[in-house]
Order: sequence, then structure tokens, then C-alpha cells
Amino acid sequence: MKPVDPENNAVRKYYDETVLEEWNRLDRCPMEYAITTRLLQEHLPAPPAQIADVGGGPGRYAFDLSKAGYQVSLIDLSPQNIAFATQKAKELNQSSISFQVGDACQTLPFSDASQDAILLMGPLYHLTELEQRKQAVAEAYRILKPGGIIFASFISLMAVLQVILIETPDNLDGEWKTLQFGTNDPQYGFTEAYLVRAEEIKPLMEPFQTIEIVGVEGISSNFQDKFIDMEPALFERWVDVNLMAGRSNNVFEASNHILYIGKK
Repeated sequence: MKPVDPENNAVRKYYDETVLEEWNRLDRCPMEYAITTRLLQEHLPAPPAQIADVGGGPGRYAFDLSKAGYQVSLIDLSPQNIAFATQKAKELNQSSISFQVGDACQTLPFSDASQDAILLMGPLYHLTELEQRKQAVAEAYRILKPGGIIFASFISLMAVLQVILIETPDNLDGEWKTLQFGTNDPQYGFTEAYLVRAEEIKPLMEPFQTIEIVGVEGISSNFQDKFIDMEPALFERWVDVNLMAGRSNNVFEASNHILYIGKK
């Protein structure tokens, strides 16, 4: 397996430089945030369960869960994300959350079968080699208790094709590597990333029992701006619509993000 060099890692550098952008990103993507939050509420065990948020960035979901009474450990590759989250915890006076720099495809700082739930909602985007992705899944399996729940996020290749059509339609030749191999070329935006096909998800997550797979944005991946100032009751109706659509096998692969929910 290709080792991760913590001193020369493009993904780490990207997130070190975009901490505030990542913290605020979900404000620009309210449907992604709302549906992910609803799915966490539906499937997580009751607080004060122990949750490992592996690759959780600056901690938007970690802080939400801590506020709800969970004991949360936030692990992230980016030292700047961890520094930001540590300071944010002081500002918000949230003490039921801990922080540590760590790598999802290396040994995590937890004992075997110690976590009630695991969020792996970021690392699998950036592990471009299959063996790295398998290692991250195996490490999550190791630390999860029997009966524990895992949430694993993916970026969909099919959805990214829509983004290419919208943003760079004249650069199809330049994007050919993305189309063929599912690996994002950072020169066209974002950073090193692996874009998944739907049929790859269950085999990768094979150690777990699948509960459900959901297209997080439903039919609204490229229309997030429509929801930003929407009246709350109408927004909740659209959450219902998009969650229903995202649970459809005919739709979920067209969502930008696909959330796998499984059980050990």
C-alpha cells in the first residue's frame, strides 16, 4: 500500500489551507447538511454513545453530536482543522469532544471494539488506491463495537460528470482520466480524490451489514442555492422529497455525495 507522507501530502495541504471554507461549506449546501443530519439522527444509538468522527475536518458534525450529548472523538489529517476545532470547542464550551491529528488508513488511537459509531465521512474521497480504501474500512471495523453503526461517505463519479458538463464542458479531453479511472485531477479543482461508481460501494464495505445507501442531495445536487433562504416549512418538505429520491436506486448515484450506512 502506498504510504501517506504527513509532511508532503496534497490532501493535508489542501485542507490546511481551506479550514474556514470547509467549516462554512455546509451553509452553502443546506440539503446535504439537512439530510445527513436526519440520517445520523435516525441511525445513531442514543447519547451518550461514543462516536469516532474520522476525517471530520473542522468538526461541523462533531460539534452537533457533542451538543446532542454524544462523546465524540474528532480525528483529522489536517493539523489546521484540528487546531481550529480545538479553539472552537473552547469558544462553545463543549467538553464532550476530543481532538487528534490522525490518518484514516493508519492505526487509529482507539482500542478494538471501543466505539459505538464511526463517521468515515471524508477519508474515502481522498484515498485513490483501492488498498488504502480497504485499510481505512478495516481499521473502522476494528474499532467499532459489535452492533455498532458506520456512516461512510463517497463522492459519486456520475454526479461529477454533471459538474464537468456545467463548469468545463469544453475540456472533456482534459477530464478523460476522471471519466476512465475515477481519479480527480487537482488542476481542474478540488484536490486528489477518488470518485466512486455505485457498484463499488458494497464490495468495499463488505465487512459490514448494509442498512441503506442514500444519495445525500437527492435530485438537488447542483441546485443547493435554491434552499439557502427558503422558508423553513417549505425547506423541510424539500428535505422529505430529496431523502425519498436519494433512497431510490434510480437516483442515488446522481447525487454528489453517497452515504453508506452499515452495522458491524
